[in-house]
Amino acid sequence: MGKKKRGRGAPRKHTPDPDTLAGRVAINLRSLREARGWTVDEASEACDISRATWYRLEEGERQKVNVSDWVDRLAEHLEIDISRLTRKPRAKKPSDRKKSD
Repeated sequence: MGKKKRGRGAPRKHTPDPDTLAGRVAINLRSLREARGWTVDEASEACDISRATWYRLEEGERQKVNVSDWVDRLAEHLEIDISRLTRKPRAKKPSDRKKSD
């Protein structure tokens, strides 16, 4: 049997903490990947890193990967300013709700 790949909408193990560098990078990295319509495989290939490392970065797993070692490389490969990865994520807009009469 082959290994199962996590899908595009695979659930997070935990919610990254936006008050830490690892958490901010994790949230922003996932947001950027989703905005580009990339799978984890496509994103990791574009940044020339392993899929496992991408997952760790996107999960904010500080114990397994040192985020500060990767920020420059990610920004360069994604062709973005480092601040797009390190800034505090914007709050999500409330979903549009149907107004009841």
